[in-house]
Amino acid sequence: MAIVDWRCTPNIAINDPMLMVGMPPSLTAATGMDALPHAVEAYAEYLAGMAFNNASLGYVHAMVHQLGGFYNLPHGICNAILLPAVCEFNIGVGHKCGHIVPA
Repeated sequence: MAIVDWRCTPNIAINDPMLMVGMPPSLTAATGMDALPHAVEAYAEYLAGMAFNNASLGYVHAMVHQLGGFYNLPHGICNAILLPAVCEFNIGVGHKCGHIVPA
């Protein structure tokens, strides 16, 4: 279960890439595959990086929490599994709604 509340959101983030140097490569990759869907989902909301804090979650994150909990998989790995299918689904929905015009 995800807890989403503005009182749980930090005021600042310190992003130090050196913290990942001693971590296993699989953890680094899984962490990146958590960040990528956040950026893609935020871009789909047209706010890119700002939307990450304002748009909450998209379809990928709506499903990965359950997938990871049920199968005991890392969050980032579940994002990597679901992101392509959700993107393909979203493209199909866009075509059906007339939002995507073929070139």
